[in-house]
Amino acid sequence: MTKIGTFDIKESFNITLRGIVLVGYCNNCIPKTGMWVSLILRDRIEIFKITGISMGNRPKDNKDQFGLLIQTTSATKEYISENKINNHSAELLQE
Repeated sequence: MTKIGTFDIKESFNITLRGIVLVGYCNNCIPKTGMWVSLILRDRIEIFKITGISMGNRPKDNKDQFGLLIQTTSATKEYISENKINNHSAELLQE
C-alpha cells in the first residue's frame, strides 16, 4: 500500500449497524471509498478500509471536512467508541 495523504481526526463516533465515522480534514488528497486509513490504536498500527464518505461544510480555514465510515471489528469499534480517537492523525493509503 502507498501513502497518499494524511487525515486529521477531529472527532469519532459510532453509527449503529454501520460502523465508526472519523470526522476531520484531509491533507494532500481527496479520500475515496476503497482507500485505507492507518491508525495507531493500543500502541500498534491498525489499517481500516473506507466504506463510505460524506463531505461537510467548508469552515473558516477553507479546508474540506470529511466523514469517513470505516470497516472495523467489533472489538475495535468498542475501543474507539469508548476511547474517542479525537485529535489524532491518520495516514490515507491506497493499493
